[in-house]
Amino acid sequence: LELLSREFAMPALRQYAIGTLEKASESELRLYLLQLVQAIRYEDQNAEAPPLTTFLISRAVRSKTLSTYLHWYLLCEVDDPENGHLFLRAYLRFMDALLKMSPHEQTILTMLRRQSELRYKLLWATRVARQNRRIEKKIEKLRAALVATSPVMIPDADKAILRAMSPSENGLDLSQPPASIPLPVDPDVELLWVIPEESYVV
Repeated sequence: LELLSREFAMPALRQYAIGTLEKASESELRLYLLQLVQAIRYEDQNAEAPPLTTFLISRAVRSKTLSTYLHWYLLCEVDDPENGHLFLRAYLRFMDALLKMSPHEQTILTMLRRQSELRYKLLWATRVARQNRRIEKKIEKLRAALVATSPVMIPDADKAILRAMSPSENGLDLSQPPASIPLPVDPDVELLWVIPEESYVV
């Protein structure tokens, strides 16, 4: 990891570090993935195929778990006011790699799209609920929103970022989702459904 920091700009050293990472198992890579994503800011941005970005994408497209973490780590870094554009470029490279896969291999892209739909649905339902002051009314509105199929508002800025993934803006009925959804925080755990009458907001 140290060889990928800003102190080591020599391409040969950085390539050596990536060569070492190529021997890492998926579980080992997961331990350092956040730091590796953050190290993207120190890559040679004039390179046609930045080595670290290329390596991370090549490993992620073969793994549901690594793809999930890479996707959300990159999107978090896009908000960085100074270096966000670097992570956006890496994110778009990642999406492009997924889109180039054959249709039957695009299960990862479908999974990421559905995770995004879940996120927007929950954010929207929470906003709807919080428009009310009384806690009883908040809970009532939350439960109704969780099963509503009306369009969910996606911020324009996020639409630009997620255009390649094309998340649906139609409301997702979380009490009867069409398929299980691996959770963004832990893709080994899948959401089967939400029980609205047992959902609360404060």
